[in-house]
Amino acid sequence: MQPRIRAHTESLTDNVFQHLAREICEGRYSPGEALELAEIAQELGISRMPVREAIRRLVPLGLVDVEASRWTRVAPVTPASTKAAAEFAAYLAGGVARVAIPKLAGTTLHAAASAELAALASAAEPRDLLLSSTRFVSALARAAENEHLLEAWNAARITLLFHVGHVVRTGLSHDIDMAPTISQLKRAFEAGDGAEVATHLQEFFLPAAFADCRPAVEEGAP
Repeated sequence: MQPRIRAHTESLTDNVFQHLAREICEGRYSPGEALELAEIAQELGISRMPVREAIRRLVPLGLVDVEASRWTRVAPVTPASTKAAAEFAAYLAGGVARVAIPKLAGTTLHAAASAELAALASAAEPRDLLLSSTRFVSALARAAENEHLLEAWNAARITLLFHVGHVVRTGLSHDIDMAPTISQLKRAFEAGDGAEVATHLQEFFLPAAFADCRPAVEEGAP
């Protein structure tokens, strides 16, 4: 069997990590579903070791639960996990904006961030709002020129896309008009006001549209 994942500039484990994170966030594996290392390794055409290491890295991001000699499974989605993911993303996004905005003026990265913000402004569905907002912050994180901040945001983004993304994807989030917040965000970005961009990003990620929702798996479920 030809491997489905190959190592290039990144290590094989990095590639498996990105693959599994994407598959979990996109709902191929449901919350609470068992993850069989042997099956995943066979499907990808690789050994179990990089799969095991990739899964280990997904645990602190809140995507996988591991209980030694008992189970390896996709983590449950609960009200607490969803709120924590939204808070993590909100405050980290705010920090990214404060660092990045002063560095953006006159750079090609400004155009990239502006394009992502335009996509956010035109998004209508909750899923599109979630994806566009994370892409905008990712553009800012790249402009921040701080590898630690970028790494932290990438972790927050994956956590957010799984926990909040599951609620949005299954239609359990509340409808809230985000247009005023996005409009204020756009004005602050155009004015180059990092503090205001930070404020409005936090307002975007924290409201009931994402944080105060009804997950498919209740608190304390196995």
